[in-house]
Amino acid sequence: MKRPPVYRAFQIVYAFLVLNFAVPAVSYMVAPEITVATLDRLNRALGGGPYPFTESGQVWHMLAVGNVMTLAFMCALILVDVRRFHAVLPALAFLKGYSSLYSAWIGLHFHCPVFLGIFALDGVTTIAMVVFASLALRALGGGPPAEGPWWARALLLFPGRVDRALADVRERRLVPDAPNVFQVFLGVVRMQHRLLFRSGTVGTSVVRPRRAGWRPRLLAFRPFRLPFLLGERAIAPLDMSGMASSRERILRHLLAAHHDEMEFAYDLELLRLHPGSLDELRARVHEIVTTDTPRSRWLRDLVVFDGYHEALRDAVDRTLRGEAILSPERAADPDASFLGFLSWCARQPATPAEARRAYREGQLRFAPA
Repeated sequence: MKRPPVYRAFQIVYAFLVLNFAVPAVSYMVAPEITVATLDRLNRALGGGPYPFTESGQVWHMLAVGNVMTLAFMCALILVDVRRFHAVLPALAFLKGYSSLYSAWIGLHFHCPVFLGIFALDGVTTIAMVVFASLALRALGGGPPAEGPWWARALLLFPGRVDRALADVRERRLVPDAPNVFQVFLGVVRMQHRLLFRSGTVGTSVVRPRRAGWRPRLLAFRPFRLPFLLGERAIAPLDMSGMASSRERILRHLLAAHHDEMEFAYDLELLRLHPGSLDELRARVHEIVTTDTPRSRWLRDLVVFDGYHEALRDAVDRTLRGEAILSPERAADPDASFLGFLSWCARQPATPAEARRAYREGQLRFAPA
């Protein structure tokens, strides 16, 4: 059977990875001084001077060889049968990704630039491992056909979940024209642009007063609020569109993260992909509003601004009754509406080539008109 081109690319990349790990592992065993000398030359070339560490000790030598040879073995398994051994991929990516992050720490902490180079190389290698193995599996019929360029899918981080969410959007006909994955990627870029250049519109309020007390006063400082929101699993920084988030994550987000001027409509519309979730949200927000417990007080303080949960409960009630909670203008705003976000994405260029052309012509804009 003739293999598709993407599978051939996978085979080339993974064959290279097997050799890339197996040959150095053998070299580490028989001639470790070659590796140390190479590190010294690279560190000098990058302006860091002589390599500052003394590499000695059989225990660490054994662990390093075992680590790199394990990488070679796992890559070989996936190369031989990507369907059968695809489950090895998370462990492979973790092993190499952890090595990349630890190299960054060494490079920064000890001012050793060669380790920053290792960090960059290992990071690219980790992404290549995940992307090419996943694309090969899809090419063999192990999953639905992949939409969009591989790099856009990789930057979305959870492209499979976005695929499933888009399939639900099409099945439920939430919008007349559903976007493709690349257009959703452009929508995420728009959200990142908002965080960078319109950060004053996120996590603040122009209509509600701040709650009384020392906790809301401290939590009003958004960087201080961030770790608590992460601890509550109320925000997902790696999933800015919300399309890869679970039902529970979206519910926690609505209950603990402040949304101004009915912007929680975005997540209420997103919950249409999770049947029954609005009723659950109604019960949970009602409990916060009507009870006085340490938990309910904490969630009221965490959103910082007074009246948030009451407004959310009212919006959920209106949504359950089938009433619109946004004006037509706000319903078209991708900042406030999930359906508006999908419609905005669907109007964007459908391919990278179209996006480059639109950008050159000044037609691709990520700021509101």
